[in-house]
Amino acid sequence: MNRLLSVFGWILATVGLVFALFSVLVLIDALTTPDEKSWSALMGMLLLTGLFGIPGGLLLWRTRLARGREEFNKRLIGFITSLDNFTVGELAGKIGRTELETNGLIATLISERAVDLAFHRQTGRYLHRGRLQRSYRIIDRCGSCGAAVGQELVFDGETPECSYCGVRLGSA
Repeated sequence: MNRLLSVFGWILATVGLVFALFSVLVLIDALTTPDEKSWSALMGMLLLTGLFGIPGGLLLWRTRLARGREEFNKRLIGFITSLDNFTVGELAGKIGRTELETNGLIATLISERAVDLAFHRQTGRYLHRGRLQRSYRIIDRCGSCGAAVGQELVFDGETPECSYCGVRLGSA
């Protein structure tokens, strides 16, 4: 989709550039002849330049930003998969983002199923599910209040509490 938008952006920007070049020619004509029609033609050319050039430039800018985000996400996924476990603070320091931004990035990657992580609240670390060697279970919701607890990772013998109602998770 980004490729199609980029092509469309280049077409619009090119048409805008052509009208800009014609505008220069009409400006030269308007300066050499004192005819009012030349000035009207110049305004029309400038209008067409903006009509095509501005949307084309905006499309090119937006596709460039989207490509940058995609490239960052690919590198981030590769980096996350190279780590056995990590805290949000550790990852934030390594990728140069705030902890809040990093937490949002991790949540997005988990929801898009780009990485298979679970959060272990007792240690405050994200762990790869495929690399876990102890038996565990994943709790998505509190059995008492029904609150989403964000795929809580619970190892055997642990009984964490719901941060909303205080009931032990997995007991209700």
